[in-house]
Amino acid sequence: MTTTDRARDDGQQEAVERLRCVLRAALGERLPTRVRAGLPAGSEPDREQRREAARAVLDEARREHTQNELTAGRALVEPRTEQTVMQEIERETFGVAGLQPLLDDPAVETINVNRWDRVFVRYADGRRQRVAPVAASNEELTALVRALAARAGSEERRFDRARAR
Repeated sequence: MTTTDRARDDGQQEAVERLRCVLRAALGERLPTRVRAGLPAGSEPDREQRREAARAVLDEARREHTQNELTAGRALVEPRTEQTVMQEIERETFGVAGLQPLLDDPAVETINVNRWDRVFVRYADGRRQRVAPVAASNEELTALVRALAARAGSEERRFDRARAR
């Protein structure tokens, strides 16, 4: 890989991270209002209504972000990558990110995550297999575990190197 290729990759990675930050912020700010729009007073939205509202917010924020990046003269994220980032954020919000495909697979019996990139599953038929990473880094994996713990409704427990030993 040449220096120019690395710079181009770094520029694309920075563009992806900017997009990711903008989309997460927009979802956090706009989703509560958007999901209640059009619902009768006092009613609660179901999961699919929340997902549809989230998709609309993400698409709107993506279009705004693209326009802002063009205006600022910055590199744009490729359309396929934009869609991937939007799907990842939707999974983060409504699922359990990289774990979701494994949880959705009825043949998976046990999931063992040793690191972000060392994931093994045991299938109902007894097979054990290494599978794709469930996060992009150990930091992202830690954030995922914390988010899952928070969703479980139990009080937060420390999750760091000091507790892992």
